[in-house]
Amino acid sequence: MTADAPPVPETPPVPEAVAAEQAGRIVPALWMPVAPAIAWLAFGSAEDDLDAAYYFGASIWYAAEPDRIADWLAEIEDAGAFQHDIWPQEFSLLERRVTSRAAQTASFQAAMADTKQKRAEEKARAAALGNPKLAVSIPSPELTADHYKEAATQLLEELEACQSVAATQHSALWNASETLRLAVANGEVRAFGWRGGGPDFSDQNKPLPLRERIPDDLFAAPVTITQHGLLSFARDDGSFGNYEVLWSELLFASAQIIKIKPEPADGRPSVAYKEVAPDLPTDLGGIDAYYDWLPFEEECRQYFQSLSAKPSGGDPKRLLKKHMRWWAKNKMEPKNDDTRPTRRTVDRKTNDLFQMLMAEISQGIGHNRT
Repeated sequence: MTADAPPVPETPPVPEAVAAEQAGRIVPALWMPVAPAIAWLAFGSAEDDLDAAYYFGASIWYAAEPDRIADWLAEIEDAGAFQHDIWPQEFSLLERRVTSRAAQTASFQAAMADTKQKRAEEKARAAALGNPKLAVSIPSPELTADHYKEAATQLLEELEACQSVAATQHSALWNASETLRLAVANGEVRAFGWRGGGPDFSDQNKPLPLRERIPDDLFAAPVTITQHGLLSFARDDGSFGNYEVLWSELLFASAQIIKIKPEPADGRPSVAYKEVAPDLPTDLGGIDAYYDWLPFEEECRQYFQSLSAKPSGGDPKRLLKKHMRWWAKNKMEPKNDDTRPTRRTVDRKTNDLFQMLMAEISQGIGHNRT
């Protein structure tokens, strides 16, 4: 999709791993979406998170090469904000990672620590007066332009340090996508998905429809298989980012992916691919333990910002709940016992925060575009 990218050969080879050595290999298993499928074909490990496994910006390999990712980060470093009118919509998919890095900067963490200290002092002061309800609610600190500049600088330095490797990995991802496309077109792999942008996710009580098998012939056309779906463009076809999502949420049978690229018998330790399960214990009622909700709120805000920046991808409230259930299960630390908050408690808290964040957007005070 970029004008200066080298052409893909008519029958692209399956590239060998060019990523840094990893401790273990994730082997295809079950039904896999696009990201781990092409990561297996490109690098021999079915990674879900391409940005974390390879280079920052690898998740939008089909829209931009590493040089353009670096230019985008340089713009944020200069402006301290996301320049939505300048860059293609795919760049908004990287905003959550920049926001997450901004929240990890030393200056923001110091502000968070100061807020926690003030809250503790306020609670102690109210308790000493015999009425804990008198404690004043101290708001969480907000990310500023300086935090975003610092985060962009860090990410840019990391990307520039591995620029040549990133360029090779970018090419490998493209070739892997083409390898998968040709395998489907030739009948070696069957692809399943939902037409267009997928079903309406707003009714959470309605079961999702069964994914349909996508006709093999469609993959012989000038299309590209991406994490965003099956898109109506081919590399260097002059479309310059204007495309239609033909099918979304693609899934492939792992056994067929393994036939294209078998697992090497090299003794490298491996685990089977498995999606992260976001389920929490069933709520049995009663009084919940006291939890520190501040980190939960920060994560919720950051993830919501990434969802609000996406051009499509399902019902944001449903996706936010799913993510926060997983986050609470794996990351949240209770104050007074070893239990995690129940699913109902997490959903209730997420609902409240969702309404607040939607209100911020409607008032034009959110960090990101909708």
